[in-house]
Amino acid sequence: PSAKYDAQGGSVINIKLAKNKNLGTNGTFTAGTGAGRFGRYNTGLMLNHRNKKVNVYGSYDFMHNGQYYDNSSNRVLSPALSITEKEYEVRYRNNHTAKLGMDYDISKKSSLGFLLNGSSNIRDRDLNNTSTLDYSAAANDSFSRVFTTGFAKFNSLSANLYYRTILDSTGQELTVNGDYFVYDKNWNDQFLTRFYDEQKAEYGQPYQLTDNSPARNEVRSFSIDYVLPGKKNSWEAGSKATYTTTDNDVRWQYLDGSSWKNDITKSNHFIYKENIHAAYINYKRQYKKIGLQAGLRLERTNAKGESLTLDTVFNRNYTNLFPNIALQYTKSPVVQYGLTYRKSIQRFGFDIVNPFIVYQSQYSYYQGNPTIKPIIMHSIEFSHSWKYQLFTNLSYTYMKDAINMVYRQDNATKLLVNSMDNLSSADIFSGTVTWMKSFFKGKWTSTNTAGAFYMKYFSDRKDIQLNNAKLTGYVSTNNIFRFKKGLTGELSAFYRSPIATGVFLMKSYYSVNAGVSKEILKKKGSLKLNVTDAFNTQVIRYDVAYGDIKTAYRNKIESRYVNLVFTYKFGNAKVKAAKNRKTGIEEEKGRMGN
Repeated sequence: PSAKYDAQGGSVINIKLAKNKNLGTNGTFTAGTGAGRFGRYNTGLMLNHRNKKVNVYGSYDFMHNGQYYDNSSNRVLSPALSITEKEYEVRYRNNHTAKLGMDYDISKKSSLGFLLNGSSNIRDRDLNNTSTLDYSAAANDSFSRVFTTGFAKFNSLSANLYYRTILDSTGQELTVNGDYFVYDKNWNDQFLTRFYDEQKAEYGQPYQLTDNSPARNEVRSFSIDYVLPGKKNSWEAGSKATYTTTDNDVRWQYLDGSSWKNDITKSNHFIYKENIHAAYINYKRQYKKIGLQAGLRLERTNAKGESLTLDTVFNRNYTNLFPNIALQYTKSPVVQYGLTYRKSIQRFGFDIVNPFIVYQSQYSYYQGNPTIKPIIMHSIEFSHSWKYQLFTNLSYTYMKDAINMVYRQDNATKLLVNSMDNLSSADIFSGTVTWMKSFFKGKWTSTNTAGAFYMKYFSDRKDIQLNNAKLTGYVSTNNIFRFKKGLTGELSAFYRSPIATGVFLMKSYYSVNAGVSKEILKKKGSLKLNVTDAFNTQVIRYDVAYGDIKTAYRNKIESRYVNLVFTYKFGNAKVKAAKNRKTGIEEEKGRMGN
């Protein structure tokens, strides 16, 4: 991406639809069902209407699913003592999403439009956590069980308004965007912890907690972009302002006898405000076979975090310049080379900077980190393509203040607290080769990728001593088979060798997906049957070993499903599709978390 786009890392796919004069209405109806350990179903409707000046479009989708989480860990405290935790959780979700948009051509040179996106997601959870204190020289000394039930509702609404005009016959263009996003969360969990002795007999009074955590987050953004085209070059310039406020009130209570009391050790009403002002300039030019793009983006960030509970305030203000340059050499119509450099920033999620506590058991919980800093990245990349079939990529990325999970342990209470923090740096070297080929006159299309990367994380902090590195390889294949009478099959697979990332040493894993689809109803409809993770192998296994913490983890999220989806397209199929328009606050939406 050029300097026009946010300095947050990523890529840009620019799809420009061809203009046509076909007018009318079309739509797509979708319905699906599936099952893993639990059932799931979904349905949706999309409509698109276009006349000479107006394009109105909208959609509604609903999804219900159930999913299990099966996690376990073993933490060694000494040669004779360890803690084993086993956790099984089931979540049920009902998700509603809707979209409504309009584009209006005021004249041949000017247009305006709006886009509304809304969602309402409801989640119920039921969790059972068993923690066992194991001594090597004796039977189980004691164990506890945490029974958790919870309800959460997430509502969000985003609105985008834009105006675009061509200023003169040279093609000078001006675009103005305004965005608003609001996110409301209502989170409530109940925890019941029971304690047992070595004979598995319950003792003491159960420990009861509740977590009621409402939140309201808002984002406002305004941007203006200007394009000055030329015969062989073009200039772009613009500015953007983004204002974000997150207000999270985490309220913990514990049962004392017959009355509930506030737990001041876990509660925290935290407000975080982040304002980002940016300006950029970008230049493009074509020198015969060489294409050049160079840009510079300036971002000023003012952040303030305030804990109303603890009566503490922090301010963090910083300014960054983000240069980027891209060269592309077209040796021939089928051979291309590319070389790019880009400085970018990766900001933390808003749930990470909030110092709230997520209770798991008497021996472990998660806590946010208000002192977290964003990652600054420098990336150099070389690419090569041949006949649009063979693609090679080599890259190096240096990350300053790399964000990763860290742990601290209280040996007296045996409590393990995990949080996100900044490591000193990380170096990432990577290389990939992708080969795309069709066989048997297009009846079989295969895309295959092989790659390797070397990641080295480093920390010179006294509390986090780390020098973690490993060479990792991976391969993937995706194959599409086209048979007669509209029948299509698909088979894909992925494998990754062990990887070292931050404080983690992760084991290898692989997965296989397969599916088949059939055109029906005179090619207006289709039926698709697929299975994801056919052999149920997507299990995340990893070790943490630094300082005095030695823990082995196994995390399994339900990933094997069989799904059947029916799709039906109706109306005038030749009507131009609605614009797939992105708003100016996609980055902030992704940082909201759950």
